[in-house]
Amino acid sequence: FGAYPNPSNGSTKIHFEITEKGSNSLNIYDITGRKVFETNLSDLDAGKHQINWDADGALKNGIYLYELNSNGKKTTKKMILSR
Repeated sequence: FGAYPNPSNGSTKIHFEITEKGSNSLNIYDITGRKVFETNLSDLDAGKHQINWDADGALKNGIYLYELNSNGKKTTKKMILSR
């Protein structure tokens, strides 16, 4: 589970692995906890995957948290947006 490049210039590839098909999602939050991106991954099969995230031009430089929710288990990491 990771993001590249980090710091990001606005376009980031988030790599993750899903252990089983089911209730899976990826969310991105700003440092205040406001959700700025969400995607449902329930249609993905188990295995390694990648999401390309293009930061909205209205988002400010700073720290963002990306969270993978996979069948009830949450994993969170941070990335930096710097344009």
